[in-house]
Order: sequence, then structure tokens, then C-alpha cells
Amino acid sequence: MRQWAASSGAPSIEFSPTLLEEVRSEVVRALHGMGKGGLEVGGILLGTFEGEKYKIDTWRPVRCDYSRGSSFLLSDRDVATLSCQIEAVQADPVFEGRRVLGWFISHTRGGLEPRLDESQMHTRLFDNPGSLLLTVQPSRYGDAQVGVHIFEPGDPPSLRPLDPPLPILPVPGVRNTSADDRSGVQPQASLPWQVEAEEPARPSVLRRKWLPLAVSAAGLAFIVLSVLAVRGEKQVSQGVQASAGPVHVEPSGPPRALLSLHLHRTDDAIEVSWDTSSPAVSGASAGVLTVLDQGQVLARQLTAEELRLGRIDYTRSLGEIRVRLSVAGKGGELVEEAHYAPHNLPALPGHSSN
Repeated sequence: MRQWAASSGAPSIEFSPTLLEEVRSEVVRALHGMGKGGLEVGGILLGTFEGEKYKIDTWRPVRCDYSRGSSFLLSDRDVATLSCQIEAVQADPVFEGRRVLGWFISHTRGGLEPRLDESQMHTRLFDNPGSLLLTVQPSRYGDAQVGVHIFEPGDPPSLRPLDPPLPILPVPGVRNTSADDRSGVQPQASLPWQVEAEEPARPSVLRRKWLPLAVSAAGLAFIVLSVLAVRGEKQVSQGVQASAGPVHVEPSGPPRALLSLHLHRTDDAIEVSWDTSSPAVSGASAGVLTVLDQGQVLARQLTAEELRLGRIDYTRSLGEIRVRLSVAGKGGELVEEAHYAPHNLPALPGHSSN
């Protein structure tokens, strides 16, 4: 079980690892839904409660028709369905021994604070003292942050926020350390990729006419000169070897360390991986992963432990991305870059491309 406790020591919550992974996967998948920022989703939380100790091990999705937009705003029909769903779950023998402890709602926009509509809905449907509202904020790297809020009846009733937030990591993912400046490496303020990402100026009509001819002539001249240079070089090399014998070349130093940064497309993400057996990684104290995605630059700081995991699943990409991994250790800083571009495969013979 995954343990969480408020900074004051109480209340405490035990989460089933399976439940946390299912919730994380659900909110991240919805992040790729329709609309800017994707869709927001929610679910009922089931488990046991004793004193100030919660144990949550099951959840059930809450229906939303999104008639009010891509946020998780329930229509009157959705509210009626949810009310019936809560009663049905409590009476279902499958969940015998468990009770409805509250619900969760994903936030793809804004922070972890409950919105007014959510607070009002909680007061209406989950008005038991101590019921929970978890706000889940997914990130583009596949992890999520959870804000824990506990219901306190009164005049007016309130949802009291509890610290600290709970991180949910993808498997084998890394936690979000962007706000925790423990790293010895800082993201660079400017990247050479940004220059490439800018739209080039449009050439004039005159340049468009003669530029292809000039390029062709220059290419032909380059080929001729290259052939002549290779022939001359070969003759000189043969003469030297004939007179002086084999040439011995001293190594310039130890081979350069590599990170072997690699990008691979999976079902709903791009897997960013590197070689954990590399001395540069095993001896690193910190690192930074920087992604250029559709003109937007995202930087994530990594601790030594996170670097040794060897993988991050980067989500929310719709096309070409460029990735830079920078690690810092006793030997200094080592940087590698990788590029991913989706390819459109031709249709198979005898199959329609429609």
C-alpha cells in the first residue's frame, strides 16, 4: 500500500498501488482528449475509514456528457446519474465492507484548488463529515500531482486543503521535481533549437528563380573537386606508405562517454530512454531533460536516482520533437540530443488509403 499523511500527522490515507496507477493512467489518457488541454474526468473512491485513517483500494468512473465543455462540469442528468450510482455502489454486495469515501476530479487547467462548482457538488452529494475530494493534475511527462481536501460541515461548509500534495509516478517513471531545486544542472535560457523552430523569411521572386540554378552549379562543382581531391590524396597516401611503411596513429585519449539517448513511439507516448550503464549516468549527480515540442520548450530537472531509472514516457506530443539530456558529475557536464519525427507509411498494395 502507498502511505500518505497530512503534514500535521492526521489524517492519513493508504492507497492501493493499482488504484493510483489506474487513476494516473485515466487522467493522462484524458489529457489527450478533445479540446485545448484535453478532457477532465472523475471517479468515486471506495474503501474503509476508521478514526482518521482512510484506506482507498477501489474506484468507479463518473459519467459526464461534457455538454458544458471539456471541463468536468456535470449536467443535471449527470448529477442524477451520479446520485443513483452512489446509492447503487453502497448496496452492491461486491463492495461489501467498503463505503464511498469521496471522489476525485482531474484538473488539466488551473491548479489543485477545488473550483466553486466542485465544492457545491461535493456539499450536495458527499456531505458526510470527513469525505474526501482529490484533485488530480496530470503532466505531459505522464505523472500527476494530487491535492487532498477533506469536507468539514458548518456554516458555510468547506473543503479544507491538506498538505503535502501526493505525487503519482508512471511506471517506471519519475516524479515531478521542477519545483524542487535539488539539481546541480540548470536548464539553459536559450536553445539552438529555438532558432531552427522559427519560420524562415520568405525569399523574393527573383531569388526563387535563380537560386535552384546556383545550387545545382555549386553542387556539380563540389562533386568534381571532391573526386579530384580524393584521387590526389590516394596517390600521396600510396607514395607515403610505399616509402615509410604502415603509419602508426597514437590514440588521442579515452573514448568519449555516451548517454545513448533514444526516442521510441509507444501507444500513447514517446519513450525517452538512455543507457544507465554509462559511466556518465552512473556517476551523475543531477541532470536536465529538455524537450522542444511544436515550438514549446519544456525542461525537467532530474536527480541522480531518477537518471538511473533510465526512462521517461513523454506524453502529449502530436508530431516532431527534439530532446536534450544533460547530466552533471565529477567529470563535468555531458550533453546528448535526439530527434523524433513521425513518418507516414504508404498504403499496402491492393488496399485503399481512405
